[in-house]
Amino acid sequence: MTFTLEPEDKGQGRILWAKIALAAFSGIVGPIFEPYAYTPVDPKNPSPVPNPEQTASLVSFLLYIFLDPTIWLAYRIPHLSLDQLPPMCDYDYAKNLIKRSYPRLDPFAGAKKGSLFFGLVKIFRRSLFFQAVIMIIMAFMKLATPIGTNRLLNYLEQGGEDALVRPWVWIICIATAPLVNTVLFQLYIYLSTGSLVRVEGIITSLVFDHALRIRLKAEVSDAKPPVEENISAPSSDASTPDNGSTAAEGDDEGEDSATVHSRSTTAASASTTATIVAPVATKSKTKLPEAKEEAKEAEKGPKAKGDNLIGKINNLVTSDLNNITTGRDFLFILVAAPLQITLSIWFLYVVLGWSAFVGMVVMIALFPVPAWVASMMRGVQKQKMKATDGRVQNVTEMMSVLRMIKLFGWESRVNDEVTAKREDELRWVFKNKMLRLANNLINHTVPLVHMVVTYATFTLIMKQDLSASIVFSSLTAFNMLREQMYRIFGMVPWMITANVSLGRVADFLQNTELLDEFTKQATGDVVIDASAVNKDKLGCGNAHFTWTNEPTDGTVTPSRQTFRLRIDDDLIFKQGSFNLIVGPTGSGKTSILMALLGEMHYIPLGPNSWINLPRDGGVAFAAQESWVQNETIRDNILFGAPYDEERYKKALQVIYQCGLKRDLSLFEAGDATEVGEKGLTLSGGQKARITLARAVYSSAKILLFDDTHNVAMASPLADFVVSIGADGCIASQGSVSETLAKDSKLVEEFKHEEEAIELDENEDVTEANDSEVKDGKLIVAEEVEEGHVSIGAFILFFRALGGKWPILFWIHYICSNSLSEICDSLEMWWLGWWATQYAIRDKGEVSVAYYLSVYTIIVIGVILFDVSASVTWTYGSIRASRSIHRQLLTSLLGSTFRWLDVTPTSRVIARCTQDIQAVDGDIPQNLGFLANVTLSMIAKLGAVVIYTPSFIFPAFLIAALGGYLGQIYMKAQLSVKREMSNAKSPVLAIFGGAITGLMHSNHSKKRHSTV
Repeated sequence: MTFTLEPEDKGQGRILWAKIALAAFSGIVGPIFEPYAYTPVDPKNPSPVPNPEQTASLVSFLLYIFLDPTIWLAYRIPHLSLDQLPPMCDYDYAKNLIKRSYPRLDPFAGAKKGSLFFGLVKIFRRSLFFQAVIMIIMAFMKLATPIGTNRLLNYLEQGGEDALVRPWVWIICIATAPLVNTVLFQLYIYLSTGSLVRVEGIITSLVFDHALRIRLKAEVSDAKPPVEENISAPSSDASTPDNGSTAAEGDDEGEDSATVHSRSTTAASASTTATIVAPVATKSKTKLPEAKEEAKEAEKGPKAKGDNLIGKINNLVTSDLNNITTGRDFLFILVAAPLQITLSIWFLYVVLGWSAFVGMVVMIALFPVPAWVASMMRGVQKQKMKATDGRVQNVTEMMSVLRMIKLFGWESRVNDEVTAKREDELRWVFKNKMLRLANNLINHTVPLVHMVVTYATFTLIMKQDLSASIVFSSLTAFNMLREQMYRIFGMVPWMITANVSLGRVADFLQNTELLDEFTKQATGDVVIDASAVNKDKLGCGNAHFTWTNEPTDGTVTPSRQTFRLRIDDDLIFKQGSFNLIVGPTGSGKTSILMALLGEMHYIPLGPNSWINLPRDGGVAFAAQESWVQNETIRDNILFGAPYDEERYKKALQVIYQCGLKRDLSLFEAGDATEVGEKGLTLSGGQKARITLARAVYSSAKILLFDDTHNVAMASPLADFVVSIGADGCIASQGSVSETLAKDSKLVEEFKHEEEAIELDENEDVTEANDSEVKDGKLIVAEEVEEGHVSIGAFILFFRALGGKWPILFWIHYICSNSLSEICDSLEMWWLGWWATQYAIRDKGEVSVAYYLSVYTIIVIGVILFDVSASVTWTYGSIRASRSIHRQLLTSLLGSTFRWLDVTPTSRVIARCTQDIQAVDGDIPQNLGFLANVTLSMIAKLGAVVIYTPSFIFPAFLIAALGGYLGQIYMKAQLSVKREMSNAKSPVLAIFGGAITGLMHSNHSKKRHSTV
């Protein structure tokens, strides 16, 4: 390896090499090729078939050899289905991820309030440590290339004089360092990708779990609307079941319409309800808005505050989740980039002397500019996500009533409304892209300015000569430095986006209004366990209940006062008996049930206040608004409970008692018939009977029915009747005769109902029944493309990019990008030409000012052409986003009823969230990156071929081999990506169904199975 030094054991001869070979084989080769034994996470429940990743040898793991069977299988078949993929590793099971992460993230599992970032760091600290170690090794390995280049060129310049190390050592160093770097980088990608996939699963579960605790009428908002706006806002926007009916006249809809808005969440898993005695909560201090747009949002009142919660939840598990995963490479900014920059500056100092520090000072002086851009990007990203919430909410609402929209011919009006939301979102998307463009411009400019200043100082001030060894080795170091600057400034926007989305998730987890049983006990709260007070009783006493715990300021009118249910005395229901709650519309009948279930705020009036709903034997609830899942009739009735044939059909049980026997006879598939989304194949009466059957079939000892029976018909069976007055107070309670004797209005209502008893059986079943087949299937499985992405998809996007002048757009973009890459290659050539002048001319004949001026002009050309191409591409991408969304919306509004029958709304939401986000960001960004890399490779290949024409043959050979391997990889990648995309829709369907039926799932012992 050296010219002068020799190993001390050289005298052993050939036997030395035999010893080295045996030692290497036994100590290195054998262990790294030996597969590992499978170690299950839970020894009691090991995986039947472990993932090959868990048993792969070190070499197989580093080179991904364990994936070869899957990749080759995907290459041989049209599409790789989900069941053909390797089984999931047991440490990636959702239950194991939840057990591992919730104590750090979930406020109800002991996690502290604050940023989720530090909680995630603690969860993945082991993986992050290995990633940091890999980055440190990579930083030193990258330095091997400029060192090897400098030493090799110096050896050639000096003719080998005074050389210690032989040149082939530097050649091997230059060749192997990038190879080792590649292997290490892929290992880093494996570790970071595994972490981000686990983060996706954890946050999805966390958001869904927390969504079952919140009040849907609440929305997190940094700015609180003025009181005047609260007064004038429509009651439906922040309504509660009874606040619109407190006047004596009442509202025709009363509880029916308002209860829908009040539906909220609870885990309801405890055996008894804990009673919290606390002062009425006061409004928290508002935060100053971060931008003018936030102030505008605050002025819109409670409608802006509460309307977008469903859209926000959908956005959290789609767009925000994707944004969070883009911040996975934060260690590059914290570890790799600082170390790489430090090593690069050190090497430049060794080669160029103190001029390297001059350039570094200039670079540091320019750092406040990107910091200012980054602060602006943060605010813009927040507003963009708020606008996205509004658009997704509009699309969700549109899809829920699309049939009505089409019947009324309101397509154009709805189109205009959603398009207006989209334009508002695109306005922020454009601002974000322009700030990214400014960031990229700074990213491009700062390293070039650093290079120009360093070379100018080295030649003009230090009066030093440029040589080939100095130029090309320093260029390698400058390129490393430029790469790190690109990485820092390029990743900052993604870090900001990830931080904003992570903050939105934390805000949702920590600041949404929760049900009382989940509310954090503030200082001074006194907790009374219901099991210790009236533990066997079902009811409440000496308490008030409201739908909001925010106090009024006394300026509201009587019709707008917050509804308050008053239970001044003890109200105790008889267990094991039939109890009735009667009263006029809007009096508070539903509110009593909601209070017992914990859905209303409990306000104790004294030390003897109490409320209790025994849950030991289970509680089943049937709400006013029927709710069915997109499953079969049987699955809706079972609701996760075991199937009991005798209870289900025989002995005149559930089917007969709930009047479903005739309904089932109408369907060819009977109870195996899929009801469709929101029960579109059922009439209103059929949905109500299925909802009732669900509660009756359950094994719960306490059944709560909200407006499921006719009062006049049910009164003879009642052992206890509670009469509620229009003022929300109990008018009377006792037996039927006692209650009727005290309430003359109730007597008149009974007489009226007895005369008007008619069952709503005249509704026809939807026409979808005619087209049902005997297996009862309605929903069609989502289609999965096979092979490559279709040409039509590329044409759709490329045509949208160009707009009205596609040819002009592409000519301008390709020419600007090509000229930028040509100038970039010319920049390196000019420095080499400058260095050769010192070898062929006297030092005094070399005009440093001339060569430096030309070099500066070339650098400016690189920047200008790059800006021109980037601006053109940015405008084109916004044009494409607008066009594709418009076509998607037009297609949705023009869809047929049959298509709506067989297509779940969750698929549409997935297309309007994650796919539109890809159109706004990932697709144009990745295509632009592909175009830049392609043109850069062509320019650099052309530069090499000009001086070495024979290089074109190995270049084409390598390109062909790379293209072939790329095709093999793409077949597997496309299949996995498509399965991933399709798998997202069912998750959104579960979200939508669970949020719509929160009252049913939470109070029917279904919550944990739903999660």
